[in-house]
Amino acid sequence: VLLVVTVGLMYRLGASGVWYNLVGYLPVIGVPVLAWLSIFGVDTLIRRVDYHEVSLVRSYGFYGRVSWANLIGWLLATAAGWGFLKSQLPEFFWLGYIATPLNLNQGLIDAHLGVWVALFLAGLFPLLFTIRRIRHQEAETLAMEARRTDLADIASDIA
Repeated sequence: VLLVVTVGLMYRLGASGVWYNLVGYLPVIGVPVLAWLSIFGVDTLIRRVDYHEVSLVRSYGFYGRVSWANLIGWLLATAAGWGFLKSQLPEFFWLGYIATPLNLNQGLIDAHLGVWVALFLAGLFPLLFTIRRIRHQEAETLAMEARRTDLADIASDIA
């Protein structure tokens, strides 16, 4: 994937323009990445109990296939972030669909406001919509660990 992206960038920008124009690509790529990192970071900070490792890799575990609140939060934060972002590169002509109608100050646009908007909005979704679900998951994890400890005690009593 990296090779295809590199060849595509070199074809599009020329060998001398890749590093110069990469600065135009980084905020656009950074918005969804930082939104995801924000959601994951806040989700981790909310938790009082470690993740149940086995459930992380199984769709039928405590966490399910998808956390819909976090997925919707990521999509909305990414859309809002791109809406407050502008780029001089022609392939990103569609960016700034929120900033343009609001006629925002150029200083805010130059500071990549969209990256900060995505980071902040994405962090709000776990705080607002997933705390109850996380507490339920933690209770299930603790109950299962207690049963496992009880079963280990029974097995040691039998032996």
